[in-house]
Amino acid sequence: MICYGPQKTIVMPKIKKARVLLLMQGLFPGYVAPVFKEIAKSLSAQGYEVLVVAVGEGLTPSNESFEFKIHVIKPASFIKQYREIIRITKGFDVVHYFPGKGFELLPLFNRKTKFVFHFISVSVSGKFLYDWLINTLKKLQPIFADIAIYTDIELQKKIQPIFKKKCFILPVGYASDLFYPCRPYQESGKRILIYHGSCHPARRLEQMIRALPLLQERYELMIIGKGSKKYIDALKQLAENLDCSRRLTFAEMPQDQIRSVIEKAYLCFSYVPVLECYQDQFVLKTIEYLACGRPVLTTNTTHNLKLQKDIGEENLLICRDDISEIASFINSSDLFVHHFYRTQGLNKLYSKMSNFSNDSLVKEKLNVYYDDMLKVNQNFRRKYKL
Repeated sequence: MICYGPQKTIVMPKIKKARVLLLMQGLFPGYVAPVFKEIAKSLSAQGYEVLVVAVGEGLTPSNESFEFKIHVIKPASFIKQYREIIRITKGFDVVHYFPGKGFELLPLFNRKTKFVFHFISVSVSGKFLYDWLINTLKKLQPIFADIAIYTDIELQKKIQPIFKKKCFILPVGYASDLFYPCRPYQESGKRILIYHGSCHPARRLEQMIRALPLLQERYELMIIGKGSKKYIDALKQLAENLDCSRRLTFAEMPQDQIRSVIEKAYLCFSYVPVLECYQDQFVLKTIEYLACGRPVLTTNTTHNLKLQKDIGEENLLICRDDISEIASFINSSDLFVHHFYRTQGLNKLYSKMSNFSNDSLVKEKLNVYYDDMLKVNQNFRRKYKL
């Protein structure tokens, strides 16, 4: 029988891959470590049902809006706070959690859910006994988790779980919506050097300031990041003593405003002290600068030399951690910058850098880890009607 007339449109419901809870200590979206936010955004866009639970005083001020829900647990007594977290975790297939007070014990109270512990840092204060103690404790953090995730192989080697555990690598990536695309660089009378990142004594930012008086007058340095007032004041005093304070600016800003500043940079300085503790460290700011389409000068750590080999010498300028050499490389950077912008063009670079975006990394790696852990068994299929 043939039917004529208006037909009803059947809208198929969007199938959720799984319910994922991202658990973190502190404010969301996170000023210091935006990896929480980037993973949540990417998973949500791919069809995962995502909830972010942040244990802290409230939300970090941000202009962004999100497709996923955020639940803030106000600090309370440890037992009360723990009970609420345990209750919430029982409604999810995966709990992807980051270092936090007592989070290590959560898997003991909910064995039906899969737990993923995510390492994001290793202690590199330079104080041997302190670093050894902290990193030994870190090895215990994923003790009850189903899998442990590291940002790179070197981090895994330094804080390998004490007990045998399935481990995976999820490299740190840049937020494509915050660092790409950037408007073309516009030449002006002055040349701005940009550094953004952690500002504490172990980072030896005074090296950059000591190089500033050796630079041509048209160069100015902007340092973006949080740090103790004592250390920032010491850096300002150093600039005063070297008579270059008028060419130095300190600023603090959320991630979603940094791109507009990087756009004005003639050269971005991804400074890393060439110390043993930093040799293998992945430097996110280098990737973020390159994603913005800006030339980068960095120091000759083991990781930076490897990155230069991977993306090409024409895309990354490397010098020794020496004040005179830093200044010399910046003063003579015209040829490198010219080649970066005009000879090679940026399309080839953007193609390489897209592999470092959070979206690409989560799709290509984290999804695989989740599937491997959940194994998409028959119960899971029936539950989500796959």
